[in-house]
Amino acid sequence: MLTQNMGFERQGVLMVDPDLRNSTYTAEQQPAIAEELLARFQALPGVASASRSAVTPISGGSWQWDVRVDAPSGKVRTEHAWFNLVSPGYFQTMRTSLLAGRGFGPQDTATSSRVAIVNETMARKLFPGVGALGKVYRDDAPPGAPVKEFITEIVGIARDAKYRRLRDEAPPTIYLPILQNPAPFPVVGRYELRFGGSMADVTARIREAVHAVNPPISLEFSLLSVQVKDSLLQERLVALLAALFGLLALVLAAIGLYGVVAYSVTRQFHEIGIRIALGAGRRAIEWLVLREVGGLLLAGLTLGLAMALATTRLVRNLLYGLTPNDPWTLAGACVVLLIVGAIAEWIPARRAARVDPMASLRHE
Repeated sequence: MLTQNMGFERQGVLMVDPDLRNSTYTAEQQPAIAEELLARFQALPGVASASRSAVTPISGGSWQWDVRVDAPSGKVRTEHAWFNLVSPGYFQTMRTSLLAGRGFGPQDTATSSRVAIVNETMARKLFPGVGALGKVYRDDAPPGAPVKEFITEIVGIARDAKYRRLRDEAPPTIYLPILQNPAPFPVVGRYELRFGGSMADVTARIREAVHAVNPPISLEFSLLSVQVKDSLLQERLVALLAALFGLLALVLAAIGLYGVVAYSVTRQFHEIGIRIALGAGRRAIEWLVLREVGGLLLAGLTLGLAMALATTRLVRNLLYGLTPNDPWTLAGACVVLLIVGAIAEWIPARRAARVDPMASLRHE
């Protein structure tokens, strides 16, 4: 999951979450203060780019509602979309490529024409078979708005990016300018800063910049890379437990196999002594032991593989990027078991090949 193409670059991004509740700003003033903070962050030394958004990737949150488009048949088609409010510079900060059109700019304000950037999946869903650039969609305006519906023009197409979870495919996403917030409440959001150098230095400069605007504003800092990694806590725990129990099962199987072979060699102690006395070489004795137990090992592998093929569908939800009966995984498991089994067999076989025939005959 961590090595897949997420549609954004998680390394080197500091997220800043401001809390304006302790400040004296009214709800109407908060968007302007949020923009002032963004401008100050963009000017800080060590900050390559900065942006703010309503939803940060892999945070578990989402904005979703339906939009409408006019189908070629003349009928109105409704599609479900995932939304995010972002500032200019968001795609540069997240390093999400724009495939066509333009990004948001300072001209995209609350009083300008409504615009949007859609990802590849949304573009195909809204306008299958034709280009989405320059097309419009409609959605309902919130209660109290001066219009009943918003008409939004698509000005850009962005590469697909993960939204809420790494396990999910990139959903059909629409990005809106954060200053054209369609909600009836202000959205400050989170700031994303792509930085270089020391994180401690950058956070200190951020605190100074915020203190210059309003000291009561509290801040929380986190790294996007850590947020992405923490989102896989359950998957990492399951993988660790599966690995530990798998290793334990492998060790127990090896010990059991070794015990069976060692017991078999002990029972054939006299026979092996006679064979050596009659001229059998060490290689022949080793092969004799390995051949007898090798059949059991292959039979066990065959039975275990059949049971695995019958039961792996039960762990389908725990897999990512693999099918339950992935041939390479099963082949790798068989190879590991063969190697472990061969070692467990070889040690008693080697000991049997070194039996002193006189000692074995006297023992009998």
